[in-house]
Parts: sequence; C-alpha cells; structure tokens
Amino acid sequence: MTELFLDPAPSRDRQILDIVADSARYNVGDIERNINTPTMALRFLGSAYRPRFEFERATETSARLGVDEPDPAAGAWVIGYSETGPTTVIRGRDDENLRVRGRYWIEPLTGRVLISELVLDEDDFDVLIIVRYAPNESLGHSVPVEMRERYYNRRTGSRVDGTAAYARFRRFQVVVNESAPSRN
Repeated sequence: MTELFLDPAPSRDRQILDIVADSARYNVGDIERNINTPTMALRFLGSAYRPRFEFERATETSARLGVDEPDPAAGAWVIGYSETGPTTVIRGRDDENLRVRGRYWIEPLTGRVLISELVLDEDDFDVLIIVRYAPNESLGHSVPVEMRERYYNRRTGSRVDGTAAYARFRRFQVVVNESAPSRN
C-alpha cells in the first residue's frame, strides 16, 4: 500500500479504483455500491467539489436511523446540501449521473462536522448513509466513530441496514531519507 501512494505512476489511480471495486464485492445485498465509506460526504465540502453543490441552513434537523444527535446546548447548525453540477461526483453503473443531497451537523464556533448525511433517491433504489464523528485526542482531529446505512432496492423490494463502529485509530507514517551520493 505504501508503494501505491508514493508511486506517481499514472497507473496508481487505476489501482486505487480497482481496490475500491474489489472491496465492494463483499457488500451485503443486491445494490452494487462503493460509496459506503465513512468520509464520502465530507468530500463535498472540499474546494474541488464544493462548486458542484448548493448549501443552505436546513429546517429539518432530526437525524435518522437512530443516530445520536449532538447535545442541543452545543448549538449545532444543520446545513443541507444538494448537488447541482452538470456531472455528478457519484456515477451509476452505466456512467449515469447520480445526484446526492444530505445534511451536515456543524459546530458553528469551530466548523467541526459532528454528523454527515448522504442521500441518493433514484428510480431503482434509495440510499441513506449517516456518519457520526468525534474528536480523537491522539490524532488531533475528529474521526468517524459510527456509520449507519440503509439501502432499498425498489425493483426487488430488498432492504439492507448496516451499522459500523470505528475505534482504535492509529497514525501511519512513511519516513523517507534522502542522501546525495558521495563524490570520490
């Protein structure tokens, strides 16, 4: 894995996509997916993706799927988002555009995301992914601590509900030492 991330070869991106596709083979249910990663919705806040979305303060502030909501005393803002760009971040099997929407629960004083929600409503399926984040002292930033997901296939009537809990985070580092060859 280290070599994959340090190698600037053009094949690197293809290898990463292959790893994602291979891991998706182990998903439960009859909806093919590779978006069920706990930080997917956070990507939309990044400068590369933000212009593709509209953001506004949400009127509906209740979290779904039984996710613990932030303490009301924290005064979290709930910000809704919806994808508006001509091409979407998430693409379907036949490269069709799949528009996402959702919400973020954000601590207004720090900008820290407390909860993210990702929703996909398509003709054949519904997807709901909610992730709760918490500060991690050893890493110095927030990390996903729980992800709840629901997939509903309208064609077959099947539904998959899942919950993942994350703990024992570790920092992996790569150290590179360079030295100039000696001239004798």
